[in-house]
Amino acid sequence: MAGEPGRYHVDSSDPRNPAYLVDICENDANGWCGCRNFEIVHQPAWQRGEPGKHRCKHIIAAMLWECEEGAKLWNLCHGEREDGP
Repeated sequence: MAGEPGRYHVDSSDPRNPAYLVDICENDANGWCGCRNFEIVHQPAWQRGEPGKHRCKHIIAAMLWECEEGAKLWNLCHGEREDGP
């Protein structure tokens, strides 16, 4: 979201909820999502310190997008094009 680093609206596969708010900086960079799956499954497990997957698919999608955009910016700043050297 503009002006809010680490916050994104991530599309949902559920037609009743077109997008979820995701903050990849929350929870010590584990991320936070407004989806029910994160609220019921992932967040409680993370808070209890249980090993396993603590990120829903929306958090993972936002993190991957952030990495891709960061790589594009790095390439641009270092004189490389998006499609290669």
